[in-house]
Amino acid sequence: MKTLIVSAFPACGKSYYHAVGDKYETFSTKDSDSSLFSWIIGTDGESTGVRNPEFPSNYIEYIKSNIGKVSFIFVSSHKEVRQALEHNNIQYVTVMPYPDTRKEWIDRCIQRGNDEDFITLLDKMWDNWTSFESQRQYNPSGRVFLTNKQYISDVIFTLDTYRDCIGVE
Repeated sequence: MKTLIVSAFPACGKSYYHAVGDKYETFSTKDSDSSLFSWIIGTDGESTGVRNPEFPSNYIEYIKSNIGKVSFIFVSSHKEVRQALEHNNIQYVTVMPYPDTRKEWIDRCIQRGNDEDFITLLDKMWDNWTSFESQRQYNPSGRVFLTNKQYISDVIFTLDTYRDCIGVE
């Protein structure tokens, strides 16, 4: 089975599609939460607030171990993750909101329960994270931009076309 790595911005619908979309579509997914790899997790299952020194290599190994098992692996859009994907010669596609959709994305993050620190960071870093200029520092095999009211579920067939062309087994 060909697998496409999809590096998607927060609130694009990765977790939702993984939970619901698999039931209605012919695509299987893996929703790989980078926080499970980037922080040291305590015995209570919660983050200790200490960065895992193995990140992002531990995350990349996890991604590699799931290639060929599902149609799509949804991964973080953190710069360290994209750099590690490129360093490991793993092709990926990005899914990002258009830069002019800031208000909707902040509202999405509030509605899904992100904490105030995250909302403040997103608002502060929005231009840096979403500008077309900032995206030029990465070399994905494809880019998909979401407009207002669009989610991964709205572009899944576009992503499937990328999977047919550049997916890995």
